[in-house]
Amino acid sequence: MSYERTKKAVTAFLVLYTFIGVGAHVTSVDTEDAYPFFSWFLFVKVPPRIQTGFDVVLVSVDGKRLETPAPLLSRPDVFGSEGLTERDLSAMTGQFARLIRGKRNEQIAEARREFEARFNTRVSYAVREYSYNTLEYFKNKNIASSTVLAEFLVEK
Repeated sequence: MSYERTKKAVTAFLVLYTFIGVGAHVTSVDTEDAYPFFSWFLFVKVPPRIQTGFDVVLVSVDGKRLETPAPLLSRPDVFGSEGLTERDLSAMTGQFARLIRGKRNEQIAEARREFEARFNTRVSYAVREYSYNTLEYFKNKNIASSTVLAEFLVEK
């Protein structure tokens, strides 16, 4: 292949590559990248190093305070989780915590009834907000800090 022919082939490839990439970018509504054509924004979407989350933990069971707060799903004898996935529980917890932070008393009472209907015994539970370093959490399950937003007692 001659030099002129190679130069034209490379130019044609680059022009075609650009048109495909721009066309894919323009027609693709849900993403900014058209991998493998254009992925300039690939590393812009890295999550922040410190993230926050919400959870509900058991503080005491039958009047006996637990040494360390226990997640609800770890105690099936106390919390009935039939038909409730971890994802559902996470969504319920997030909504419950946002209601508490917003001080929406009527909706808090409704969310409490939904949670408390699943308890089988007398318990005390806490809704807390926690922050964590993403890598540390997935390696060692270390939580950087946690704040109790509210603590409730369920009489059964």
